[in-house]
Amino acid sequence: MKFSNRMIVLLTLCLVIAALCIVWLAIYTQKRIPREIEFSIAHQELNPSIGKAGLESKSNSVLPQKIAWSHTTEGSVVKHVNVFKSKTTFNTFDILDEVGGVENALKKGEQPTSGDDKTKVEEERAYQPRKLKVIVVPHSHNDPGWIRTIDSYFEAQTKLILNNMVEKLLIYPKMTFIWAETVFLSMWWKDLDKTSREAVRKLIDRRQLEVVSGGWILTDEANCHYSAIIDQMIEGHQWLRENIGCIPKTSWSLDPFGYSSLHPYLYKKVGYDNAVILRVSDDIKNSLQRRKGLEFYWRQIWDRSNETDIFTLMMPYMLYNIKHSCGPDKDICLMFDFRQIPGEVSESRAVPIDSSNIDRQAKLLLTQYQKKANLFRHGVVLIPLGDDFRYDRSVEWDQQYKNYQKLFNYINAQDNWNVHVRFGIVQDYFDEVAKVVVESGKSHREFFPSLSGDFFPYTDHDDEYWTGYFTTRPFRKLLSRELEVYLRAAEILNTHCVRQNTQTGGQLYNTKDMLEHLDVARKNLALFQHHDAIAGTSTVWVVQDYESRLYEGLSLVNSVIGSALSSLLSSTVKSVTPIAVRVLDPLYSRTLTSVQIIRLNDDRVKIVIFNPVTRERQELVQLLVDEEELEITDNRGRSVTSQMTKDHKLTRNQYTLSFLAELPALGIVTYDLVKTVSPKHRHVSTITEFKNFNHTNDVIIMENEILSVNISASRGQLVAIGLKSDGTRLRTPIRFLFYSSRRSGAYIFAPNVPASEKNFSRPQSITSVRGPVFSEVRVKYSCVTHILRLVNSSEPIGHALEVDNIVDMTSFDYDDLELVMRLDSSLKSKDIFYTDQNGYHIMKRRRRTNMLLEANYYPSSSVVYIEDDAHRLSVITAQPLGVSSLKQGSIELMLDRRLKYDDGRGLGAGVTDNKVFLGRFYVLPEKIFDVSARNQEPYSAPSLLANILIDSLRNYPILAVTNYRDNLPAVSLMNAPMPCDVLLVNLRMFGNSSNRAAMILHKQATSAKFRMTNIELECSKMETRIVIPRLFHSLQLQRVYESSLSLLHRKHEIPLEQPLNLETLELYAYEIIFDKTINI
Repeated sequence: MKFSNRMIVLLTLCLVIAALCIVWLAIYTQKRIPREIEFSIAHQELNPSIGKAGLESKSNSVLPQKIAWSHTTEGSVVKHVNVFKSKTTFNTFDILDEVGGVENALKKGEQPTSGDDKTKVEEERAYQPRKLKVIVVPHSHNDPGWIRTIDSYFEAQTKLILNNMVEKLLIYPKMTFIWAETVFLSMWWKDLDKTSREAVRKLIDRRQLEVVSGGWILTDEANCHYSAIIDQMIEGHQWLRENIGCIPKTSWSLDPFGYSSLHPYLYKKVGYDNAVILRVSDDIKNSLQRRKGLEFYWRQIWDRSNETDIFTLMMPYMLYNIKHSCGPDKDICLMFDFRQIPGEVSESRAVPIDSSNIDRQAKLLLTQYQKKANLFRHGVVLIPLGDDFRYDRSVEWDQQYKNYQKLFNYINAQDNWNVHVRFGIVQDYFDEVAKVVVESGKSHREFFPSLSGDFFPYTDHDDEYWTGYFTTRPFRKLLSRELEVYLRAAEILNTHCVRQNTQTGGQLYNTKDMLEHLDVARKNLALFQHHDAIAGTSTVWVVQDYESRLYEGLSLVNSVIGSALSSLLSSTVKSVTPIAVRVLDPLYSRTLTSVQIIRLNDDRVKIVIFNPVTRERQELVQLLVDEEELEITDNRGRSVTSQMTKDHKLTRNQYTLSFLAELPALGIVTYDLVKTVSPKHRHVSTITEFKNFNHTNDVIIMENEILSVNISASRGQLVAIGLKSDGTRLRTPIRFLFYSSRRSGAYIFAPNVPASEKNFSRPQSITSVRGPVFSEVRVKYSCVTHILRLVNSSEPIGHALEVDNIVDMTSFDYDDLELVMRLDSSLKSKDIFYTDQNGYHIMKRRRRTNMLLEANYYPSSSVVYIEDDAHRLSVITAQPLGVSSLKQGSIELMLDRRLKYDDGRGLGAGVTDNKVFLGRFYVLPEKIFDVSARNQEPYSAPSLLANILIDSLRNYPILAVTNYRDNLPAVSLMNAPMPCDVLLVNLRMFGNSSNRAAMILHKQATSAKFRMTNIELECSKMETRIVIPRLFHSLQLQRVYESSLSLLHRKHEIPLEQPLNLETLELYAYEIIFDKTINI
């Protein structure tokens, strides 16, 4: 039979349609089969619906044949494991675009589902069945200060927890426990007997006890500078090695209010293999959960080799307590919190496990475990079992262990359930996961996705964003930064003095006392990096305790710096008696008080200046003095141009003497302050007051070689900044505004919008100061003294406009107000802005207009900037705060907050203990010359000039005075400056001998799209190779080892004459062994 062409075509079409119908029917049938929630027994569910109103189990349940757990959805029994290909790399910037651009499938605050989302994930079904493995990890979250002080917590609860831990783990060999905060271990350990100490080591050896994280504390991730994070890691890890002999391998970070992308990098650099996090906004969790992305390799945006990836588990539910840990159904989880203390208020609904209820309870609990397990790519699930300060009562250990062990025994005995549940440590979980990956035939990186970015901002409810704590209690944040600066300087000076004493046998420096001072200061600073300390989210009396410790640290490091300067200067002139040196208070104190006026009882006094950075620099030095007829001379007797400013409002003699100091790299230099009848190079400032605020359009102009600055004479506001190199004029008005609180608190920023200019429409006074060293305009408002200063220099400090804000919100007139400084520029920045992350690298941000204003706030530790194709505008900050860009061309910085009411996050109080503080900033305009580089650079970075200014603002010169009359030559501790893009993060002694030090370097990233200034040209001529023995002329080295960041692991020895190979945006730690040693 012959077919026409038309018939052939029709027949072919029919066959295709039939095939499509068959495929559609198969898919439809599969979809129509209701898939079980989590776990079934021979087609009969373990029914959690019995749950909330009085649970009853089906007494005649038919036990099934042996089956495997599975990721399934409602209705069917699928006896296989889904193994997901990890081809997708997640970026949190893109995820925020996604979740911020559409209505979420789940409301914030709800628990993620059990994995039943209809979003398709690429699957493989070839893997063989295996058991569900459940690792239950008892833990106790101990804040070293929050509602109570660290000492109060320790005496009342933490000491009891740790005592119980040793006793009960020895009694119950199947039980486990984890601990994170080394500060509490150190407090407990010092009074622990030898037998108990050995018991702790034994428990760790047999994997009943695990120390996780192991830093001195669990840091805040928004406000801490990376150098302080490293310091507290070193403090904790070195204590653990020296006292217990253990080395942490996992980060356990469940309570910080959002997560920085830098922390996983630091974790990897100290030697951790894995990390666990929790407090991430539910919309992001849900987005990752739909893609089976709650476990991932956390990758840095600059890392192309993946060497710094760290495997990370994101816990799926809201909190780390039992209620939110066993599974998605909180009411059921509360049935398995067996702590029952007479007289204690508790949410627990648990009843003791016995033969009459064990079957029902086991099925209920296992259902929750299955639901949680379905959120992940494998058959292993981690179940935290604890809460804040849990296990402080001995009976709780018995209650939790005995009831859970009964459940475990029962579940494990049901062979046909194919589940194994046990107590374990966090490392057990990651070990089991690793086994699953090996069994799958894949590598870890094939099995799991990767992710880059951070997890800010954090929200736990629809309209309540945890962005207020970026700024809360700014005075204490500033105080912490001051201690960081002084401690680092003291560490560097101490290292040189200890070695000098060791090599010469000198007695000018009391090494033992100074090391004890440093030890206390380190620990006090480390404690304040805790996530309820630097965040400003503690009660008033706890804040006062932290503050007193910071002041103690500053006092101690001042003593070290004074002794070190005395020793080094005395050695330089070969004086057998120490030269007396008095270190001046930190900059904030010198600015806000007059207690440290330099009084010339004789005809002269020496100013000693230590430059704590590893490059030569010129800096503006300002001194409060009680004489007008003075001049400054350098250490060669040459007169230096200076500027004398009298505060006409003061009746007593008080003047500010200003000059530009030339400072050697990591060096000490002296200037003489000399009484004279007719100073040759001392100039008196020209002071002008502006009064007719409403009737003038006059503009105050300040200029130097680089910039021209216009300021309104009627309002005192910055109007524009001009770049003289190309004649560009950028509109840059600065305004101060108040947000009134809708329900803001210590944690939450929840404003009524828009912000108001009330109190700032008319200044109280405007004063202009002019002279050869600097010019400034000082504007007084009710709660802010706003100072705009331009230094007459062609060095880096002359390229930026200095902005100082003295903020005083101590009056109740400012209750429920939040103060911001907003800079509105002419830049066409669209909706993109950039913030630093912990002072280390830059994160790209987007303003998302369909999200709340407060959802567009981010933490900044050192810089925020915007840019278009022609210019970049940066605001560099000396202290951490919250920032945003709420419209094109705008940068907004929150300065202070005063709030009467609690925001419902456990603190139980508002924030009304404000203090006067000095906020310091640079406004840096820059011309972009290579527009093409903007699109070619893989990530955004500051210019070299910006990096220099960031370092200068942070590590400002440290001043001291001495009455020593003879000449003191300049001293540089370095043979030559370091390359401009390499930072000396620290150089410090460690261990119990005088021959070991740690040196940490940071190779910065710099953008290539800016034309080289004289500064960059000068930097380009410097020696770029770093050979460690050639860095410091007084340090004689024997060996150098590259090490992990907290100095726990030696990687390899570095030949002494081998130049270092430093990669951009990498940290390097070196253990230095000196040639001589004495016991300390």
